[in-house]
Amino acid sequence: MLEVARRRLDGADLRQGDVEALPYADDSFDAVTAFNSVQYASDPVRALREIERVATAGAAVTVTTWGDPERCEARAMLAAIAALLPPPPPGAGGPFALARPGALEALVESAHLSAERAIGVAAPFLYPDVATGVRASLSSGPAQAAVQRVGVDRVRSTVAAVLEQFVQPDASVRLDNVFRVVLARARAGPWERGEVRPGGDGTLVATSGVPAEHRVPAGSRRAGPRRSDRISAVGPCGGRCHRQDRVPGAGGRETV
Repeated sequence: MLEVARRRLDGADLRQGDVEALPYADDSFDAVTAFNSVQYASDPVRALREIERVATAGAAVTVTTWGDPERCEARAMLAAIAALLPPPPPGAGGPFALARPGALEALVESAHLSAERAIGVAAPFLYPDVATGVRASLSSGPAQAAVQRVGVDRVRSTVAAVLEQFVQPDASVRLDNVFRVVLARARAGPWERGEVRPGGDGTLVATSGVPAEHRVPAGSRRAGPRRSDRISAVGPCGGRCHRQDRVPGAGGRETV
């Protein structure tokens, strides 16, 4: 997936990392999106708190997960691929863990994010033919994990068998789905959360609440609120991925 994105977005800064330990400093982004990723984290609350950490105070945060499984025809694909993988660990919620009304909102709130609105979004998967659908489906993280375990031929045939059930009269493929989307705001930065404190001579010193790799070094200064003009997107690239784009704007200012 990242390889395709790099070909289509020449020069974009595309990174792969762990959603529970994002490789960015505090207050790095004005907007953060998490598409179909948080429910796969071993600790979803920790993942969301990492998203909140890298967002500036008041930043827009959008979290998207699968909706009602009865309204998601792609569940047949997910189940077929899951059958090729080892059993999930005890307590793992799976792709529809946050589909129940109110579940995603409650999780978002537990991570110091303010959930403003929840909506359902129709997101049909449309392919001109089965072969294209197979190619697209094999780019997902679960499918790639299955390829590593049982081989690409078996995964390809499994996916094709599922897609054949959704072939339309014109030979195209359509799987209707609904996703749940929570629109939220980051409530506070590390200063407001007490994760940094005043040091000597006007400096800031990180407290133990910040991961070591992201702590504010002694001697650094905070010159007041700052905007990064960057967007982070966390998605299911092998489980987790991040994207940030910056382009020249008016007056030499970089904008998203």
